[in-house]
Amino acid sequence: MRLPRSLLPASRRLTSLAEAAMDGGGREGGQRQLVRKRFRRLHRLNRFNVFLARVGMALDPALGESALLDAVCEAATRNARLRAAFVARPDEAGDFQLLACSGPVAQLHDPAFSAAPDRPARHGPAGRVWQDGQPVFCADIAREDDLLPWQAGMHALGVRSCAVMPLWRAGRIWAVFGVYDRREDAFDPAIRTILLDAAASVSRGLRMYDDRRSKVALLDRSQVGIVLVRDMRIQRANAFAATLAGCAPSDLHNVPADTLLAGRDHGVQLAQAQAQLRAGGRAKLSGVHLARPDGHDVIADLSAVMLDDSPGKDSVWTIEDVTEREEAQRLYRALINAVSAMLAAEDEAEKCRAVCEALVDNTVFSAVWLMQPDPSGRMCVRAQAGKGADQVAGLNWRVDTNAAAVPMTVRAWRKGELVFTNDPATDLAGIPGYWQLMERGWRGVLSVPVMRGGQIWAVLAFTTQRADGFDEKSITLCRRVADLLGQNLDRLDASSTMEKLRQEEARRARRDALTALPNRLALDEYLPKAQERARERGTSMAVGLMDLDGFKSVNDTYGHAAGDKVLTELSRRLWEALRENGYVARLGGDEFVVVLENLDTDMANEQVEAALDSLSSVVAEPFVLDDGNTARVGLAMGVALFPQDGDKPESLLRQADNAMYQAKQGNGKRGGNWHFAAAVEEAQDLDDDGADLFPISPYGVAAAEFMAPAVGATARIGERVRKGAIPAIWQKSGGAVVLAHLTPEQRDRLNEREARHLEFLAAPATTREDVLVTARTLGVMYALFGVEQAIFVAEQSGYLRLLLADMAAHGIGSDDRYRVQQIIEARYRDDRRMRRLIGQGVHKAYAASVSDGMSSGAWGLVSAEALAGLGKLPGIQAAFLVRPNKQGELVAQSVAGPCAAALDEALLRGEVRPVIAAGSPHGGFVGAQAWRTGKRQTCPSIELNGGMAPWHALMADLRIHSSLSVPIRRRDGTTALVLTLFGACPNQFESTSMREFAGGLQRTWETLWQNGQGMSDERSSRLRERLFSGGLRMFMQPIVDLYTGQVLKVEALARLKDADGAILSPATFLTLLGHDELDRLFQMGLEQSLEWLQSWDGKGLSTGMSINLPPSCLSNANILRVVDDMLKCHDIAPGRLTLEVLETQDLDPGRQGAVLQNFRSMGVLVAIDDLGSGHSNLMRLSATAFDCIKVDRGLLHHIRDVPLQIFSVIRSLQEMGNDMHSQVVVEGLEDADMIETMRHLGCRYGQGFGIARPMPPDDFLDWYRTCSGQAREQESGIHSDLGALACLWTATRGNPPQGGFRFEDGPLTRWLEERGRNDGDAAGWYRILAAGPVSEEVARDLRDWLVERVVNAGRG
Repeated sequence: MRLPRSLLPASRRLTSLAEAAMDGGGREGGQRQLVRKRFRRLHRLNRFNVFLARVGMALDPALGESALLDAVCEAATRNARLRAAFVARPDEAGDFQLLACSGPVAQLHDPAFSAAPDRPARHGPAGRVWQDGQPVFCADIAREDDLLPWQAGMHALGVRSCAVMPLWRAGRIWAVFGVYDRREDAFDPAIRTILLDAAASVSRGLRMYDDRRSKVALLDRSQVGIVLVRDMRIQRANAFAATLAGCAPSDLHNVPADTLLAGRDHGVQLAQAQAQLRAGGRAKLSGVHLARPDGHDVIADLSAVMLDDSPGKDSVWTIEDVTEREEAQRLYRALINAVSAMLAAEDEAEKCRAVCEALVDNTVFSAVWLMQPDPSGRMCVRAQAGKGADQVAGLNWRVDTNAAAVPMTVRAWRKGELVFTNDPATDLAGIPGYWQLMERGWRGVLSVPVMRGGQIWAVLAFTTQRADGFDEKSITLCRRVADLLGQNLDRLDASSTMEKLRQEEARRARRDALTALPNRLALDEYLPKAQERARERGTSMAVGLMDLDGFKSVNDTYGHAAGDKVLTELSRRLWEALRENGYVARLGGDEFVVVLENLDTDMANEQVEAALDSLSSVVAEPFVLDDGNTARVGLAMGVALFPQDGDKPESLLRQADNAMYQAKQGNGKRGGNWHFAAAVEEAQDLDDDGADLFPISPYGVAAAEFMAPAVGATARIGERVRKGAIPAIWQKSGGAVVLAHLTPEQRDRLNEREARHLEFLAAPATTREDVLVTARTLGVMYALFGVEQAIFVAEQSGYLRLLLADMAAHGIGSDDRYRVQQIIEARYRDDRRMRRLIGQGVHKAYAASVSDGMSSGAWGLVSAEALAGLGKLPGIQAAFLVRPNKQGELVAQSVAGPCAAALDEALLRGEVRPVIAAGSPHGGFVGAQAWRTGKRQTCPSIELNGGMAPWHALMADLRIHSSLSVPIRRRDGTTALVLTLFGACPNQFESTSMREFAGGLQRTWETLWQNGQGMSDERSSRLRERLFSGGLRMFMQPIVDLYTGQVLKVEALARLKDADGAILSPATFLTLLGHDELDRLFQMGLEQSLEWLQSWDGKGLSTGMSINLPPSCLSNANILRVVDDMLKCHDIAPGRLTLEVLETQDLDPGRQGAVLQNFRSMGVLVAIDDLGSGHSNLMRLSATAFDCIKVDRGLLHHIRDVPLQIFSVIRSLQEMGNDMHSQVVVEGLEDADMIETMRHLGCRYGQGFGIARPMPPDDFLDWYRTCSGQAREQESGIHSDLGALACLWTATRGNPPQGGFRFEDGPLTRWLEERGRNDGDAAGWYRILAAGPVSEEVARDLRDWLVERVVNAGRG
């Protein structure tokens, strides 16, 4: 493309003259007139230069011919300000027909110009150009005889001059390009040159289109399949495409394009790609399976471009055979799946099963099994997976067989080495049962021993349906999987042994030495777990503190040995008595703690008393001493119940201790043996009093018979209860406040729910279990509603009066009514007690969330942990920490709770965003008023809040009905953040207890904020404002070829230039940004980076650019369009941009993979960043194709601590990248030693401070000119201990060659010779290596010596 000309020297002289003339204002007016004339000429020349530039920009291969010609004509009239412009060529009759035009060309060409030789009068300038092949410039059409037929029309349209130039194609004139101007003599030499350049550019563009078409034909011998498609049918295919399809090229003529593809899904994908092709001119499909007649599996990548810009024209599809790449990915997927399974499984059986299942999960293997011989010598299956593997278990394969044909599994066991066959039908013929297995289509079988504890433990067998499926790569992988499984089992054995030792030691530390009972340490660990079990089961737990009465006299009378005898025997008795549902621990002396679990909450006291009665009898039995005497002791015990008496172990023990004191004072039950904590005792007294009032059992068959007379009355009063009784009772009994915060629909639902519950309690078949379960649910709901117990009492009493009155009115006797009353009141009692207990639990959970000690530390970590705790509270749908952004929109900084993610996504991506401005239609969102006023705010009903109208539907969908907003204030009283809790119930935060909770919540979170701030909120806001108002700077760090020093690309890294000029790293400001701000930062950074790339192009530096893509951007539906628009705006080819992504758990992996694939379809390269920093990235790598793999810099931090392990990981990642055809870039190369080491490990590309630090873009250009491509150390050179170790490790990785490893004239020997001048050890090793081949053992000793040098140097 020809770029616009710069101003001519004469123009620059004119500018200087103009300036001088303007300075001399007193000179003659004629000179000023001359200057103005020259200015106008200069301005006109510049417009034509812009026109020429537009012509060059229109030469886009993605555009068609007609678009190019239209653009040229449009630029002539728009930019050069010409009256009209046209492109035309003669038809068969010789008349010029317009191909493109701008301006009144049709009127000017009436009649049409002609190129026919027999009509010279109609030639005009267009015909002359066509005949002569030379341009024509007419300074004044009035003086041109050739234009006589058109002069009148041209004069009427204001045309005074014209120019026509030939357009060449394929060596001959193809068309003419003409322009018309309003002025005479409009085309001076400079303008003529520009017009001729424009015509030449158009000709070059036409030649480019022709070359593009011709290349399609020339690529018929290409090793890439090429297919010409028209209207979804194949018109032509080259030989390689036919080879991939398994047929002749002629077989593909005029067949539907989707016949190439295997499976229905691929046909749908092809149709979608065709639609994409028509819309955008290009399309791509990856990993497509081709349908071959012979059944061979060929996997290909398909890409297509349109040959014309109009819909329905031809398209060319290229088919690249990527079977090897896909097979490599499936192999590595098998390895990664197996490793993942080993890491996740916890025991031997699970590991074996998981490994087998993982190895057949979307990999190259059809079936996998693990076998080992039993004591009789028969091979037994330990684990299996895949089609046909289950049949192996039924086969009688023996290790002691004398048959000529032996199964591969038995061969591997006997030989102790890997064996395989790629022709099982021949090699395994005659083995009983194998013919059934071959029906599965297996084309290869491999068996490899699994070593455990240094011996063969089992055999791992693989099968595949691929032809020649077991090649070098797959065999290496199978061996590696078996080795890893053996090593993993060895570690499991070692871990199991250590765990047994640890458990034994822990058991001893948690056992009382005398009695072998659990001690205080064990009790402290047991109680919280027992409480958690009680919470999960909805049961109660008793904690009893026991002291022995009379034990001191035993010690005083019979001695301490006798006392020990009593304690030991008593401990045995207690353990035997409690081992089913209890626990006993010795605190010391004669103090014991007894724990009883699985107590029914309503019957806890009775169950405890029964258990203590039993314990009393156990303790009361005499103890026989060694001398034949007997001793007796008694017990005194205090009992506290969980959760009735408290929720902390220390509190329960303290209350039990107080109760034990009461028991010792003789205030206990059953003769003073034990005493319940005071609150529980009062409740128990009330229960005992009430129990006598209900002599009839309220449940069971008898109760159902007694309740039968009430059935009709229940139905008759139902309507009256719903319409009048319940609403009236709620209004009179304190429920009016709650009702005021309900919508009419919610009130109706409340009335219906209460009526059904009252009818349920009066139903004959109702069981106690049903009552308690229902009461638990209602207890939570009404505790959140803030409904007082008095309302339920009044409601139930009113209902019972109505029921009894109706029964009396219908002639039911008083005895029947009395029994009904007794039964229903007993059920009411169970219902209210359970509701009360559950409600207490709800309030305790809220109180504990603001009273428990909270972690200290950095705000981000502490606040996330605390917010997650709030999100788990009963009735909390979402918990948000919000603050306004620069636009005044409330944006979540952190969220938690079951509906938090959905709510955050809807607010972030929705059309209506909440703002803090009071006068805005969207300023009524909950939390906005708390921000504005700095005071706590509640919203008892979202539905009735007019300010929340824009979000009513959203909140209803998420079942959010109320909210609490708490401002988190700085020390100066200003608001830093707002904490908003979204409730599942109306009126949830209005009760007295909830208002106390809100106050505690504010105090707790303000303390967290003030203690956890490493940066003031003022500075945080200032930095964020600075970042988005001109402070963003993109620094550049080169990625280079470690062998040549050439720059592969540069990575653009975000920096913030503060107001004082300081450059701040991303760690300072990235944590301050929310999702939408990170999206905005990416777009700003990409814009800057592409501007620099475009600038460097103009200075002769053409390179690629890599930039980090935040994971949040992948959920932005517009991100593809944004990137594509920026690339087009800056005229940057998509292939020069690399987006580096790091996987996140916050986004669906399928969504991430789809977006990344769309980027690759655009031509943008995609890199996986920080590979090696997490197992999840390996899983992603096995499932998604990446153009580049970036090895995490963190791996190299330990290269001088554990060099061999780091070498192995990096080399494996490099080989993985090579197999997947991905570039591999090693990050974190901090010094020359690391760079040298990576070269010896075979790593091609690197990045790090040892090459260049991130630098401003202007500095990078200077660095590139001085440093890029400088001669690097030769690949074979060694200059450091680390490099020497890498060279040795690489050379000795495999099995030693026959005769040993040879280093006589290698770089390692030369390095040792040089070092040996000042180092005796190095000199000794030089003599050994220079003498000739060395054994594997000697090489290992040399490696150990180098490892020691590297590690010691690193520590120094």
